[in-house]
Amino acid sequence: MRRNIIFPLFSVALYLTIFRSLFFVRAFYITDTEPSPMHIRDFVYSFPSLNGYLYNVLNLIAWNSPEKILTIIPFIIGSISFYFTAKHFKASEWKAWLLSLIFMLNPGTALIFELGDSPGILFAYSLLPLIFWAGYNLAQDPSPRNFFILSGLIAMDNFVYFEGFIFSFVVLLPIVFLSKQKLKFTSYMMISLFLGFLTEANEELLLYMIAVPSYHVVSLNFDYFKLYYYEIGYVSLYLAIYTLLTLKQKKEVLTLNLTAFIVLTLWSLFFIDNLNIPIINAVLLTFTTFQSKMILFINGLLSFSMIFIKDWKVVLLGIILLSISNYPSIYDGGMQNTAYSIITFNAKNHSVPTGLFGVENFIYNHSKQFFYIGIPPYLILGKTPLYSDLLPNVVEISNFSSTYLASYGIKYVVTTEKINQANLTLVYTSGQFMVYNVDNFKSVAHSNDSYLNVSVTPYKIIVKGNGSEAYFINPSINGPSGLWNTTRNGLYLVIPMKNGIGIITNLEPKLNAELMNIDYIAIFIIVLGIIISKKSIINKLTHLFQIKVNKTIRFLRKVEKR
Repeated sequence: MRRNIIFPLFSVALYLTIFRSLFFVRAFYITDTEPSPMHIRDFVYSFPSLNGYLYNVLNLIAWNSPEKILTIIPFIIGSISFYFTAKHFKASEWKAWLLSLIFMLNPGTALIFELGDSPGILFAYSLLPLIFWAGYNLAQDPSPRNFFILSGLIAMDNFVYFEGFIFSFVVLLPIVFLSKQKLKFTSYMMISLFLGFLTEANEELLLYMIAVPSYHVVSLNFDYFKLYYYEIGYVSLYLAIYTLLTLKQKKEVLTLNLTAFIVLTLWSLFFIDNLNIPIINAVLLTFTTFQSKMILFINGLLSFSMIFIKDWKVVLLGIILLSISNYPSIYDGGMQNTAYSIITFNAKNHSVPTGLFGVENFIYNHSKQFFYIGIPPYLILGKTPLYSDLLPNVVEISNFSSTYLASYGIKYVVTTEKINQANLTLVYTSGQFMVYNVDNFKSVAHSNDSYLNVSVTPYKIIVKGNGSEAYFINPSINGPSGLWNTTRNGLYLVIPMKNGIGIITNLEPKLNAELMNIDYIAIFIIVLGIIISKKSIINKLTHLFQIKVNKTIRFLRKVEKR
């Protein structure tokens, strides 16, 4: 018992030491991991999600704590859950320790961490050992209790990241090949995945319907993604070598390796050509535009397979191959694409400049009307974290002409370099950042006759002025998101006007409210299933029911005698 406590304590101490620098910065930024805004955006609809509620609670405790806590927690949970899963399958102590660290510290996790998705993707990944354990138990004993435990873990995985049910499917697939009652296990598995999906139905469907399709399908023509062409080749090579070394191992090893090959094959196919099927295509886009997930999956599957290998030499060689699984990225980016980049992480190198908080306050104190903020591309592509959640409605600009900026609804330009252009006036400076006012900005909406007054809320866009039709500037990613009951004409939402007023409504809030009912029903089913599936409770309920039946029978007999 004491031995089982040592590794969790070691894991907590290790990762708190690695990420200790997080506690010495006000806020940090790594691409998609951004600080929480200090001001509520009362003109943007953000659909409620269970994950979002967690962020809000943590922010009430300490501002910007969610980004820090949820960056560290996945590593702790991932290593500890893998350790106990390995011990469940009778792995030796040294192997359980080593693989538990490798599972969370490898090039796959480093790629995700570098892209700033530790709070989401790595959190979902960290729960996979528990899902593998629960799935294996269900295959051995397809009882209602094991079914609901698996459903609950998948729901938890989906809670921390909206693709959790897909992550879960990846580690449950090899168990299909291992189960004796394949049809029964597959049915249970699919129902569990579906229940897990339904616990976040509102977030799942709205993201796949609105957010994800706004990103374009990528191809090998982009230099960044050409790198993954070489990644596929190298992963194929190392996976083939590892599989040949383990051909005589247990069936668990072979099925996990087979699943890794399936992931590799799908990665190769969808990388070259995407399916054009609604919703399904959106799901695929979340992978083809974020291909480091594939390396993460393959490394995770091979970590599981090493649990069942007895030959320590094969395990060590497998770890070496896995540790350079993204060799092309390592060659291209050096140590930042290895686990070394996590171990040596320093949050001070990713801290948000304090001047940006001043810019945020200035923007919100001068936002009586709706507008866009222009930033030059060097701030997006560079290391300065300006393309951040702290600033609303940010759009990239190609030049500083005030006429061009005004035509795109840009009222302010934020930069770190001085601008010498007509009709651009410096109005605020904070640290290294300068805010310029576009003097000839009028509005984000116009008709054929003139600019229009605009009111934007999460639920409605109202335009007032002269004209029969209004054109509201709405970039697909940066503008007010939603399902607006109107048509789009390129950059513009077209708003019909009558008697000088045009109104369009956002259908997303109503749809979200309906979908959240599904969330609660699915959660209720899972929780209730776990409670009543306990044998002791079932026995008690059965006993009580039997007592009631016996009493009823005795009562009826007395009535008959009378």
